[in-house]
Amino acid sequence: MTFDNQPSLDGETLRLHGLREEDREALFNAASDPQTWAGHPAKDRYQRDVFDPYFDMLLASGGTLIVIDRATDQVIG
Repeated sequence: MTFDNQPSLDGETLRLHGLREEDREALFNAASDPQTWAGHPAKDRYQRDVFDPYFDMLLASGGTLIVIDRATDQVIG
């Protein structure tokens, strides 16, 4: 038995799936508000030139899930 570190999970309000390249724009949109990062050590991650390398690292890790609001079908995290 192998462990799936990027499962697809469906709940009543949220859907999660493994991060894919095609999620880049939607996740950037969700992360582009500076207030999202206000309490985080990487406060500038809302900027495109900072976000893209971070996204690339997450994608390469193979263990990142993206969160989608089922009511709006929008990426929220």
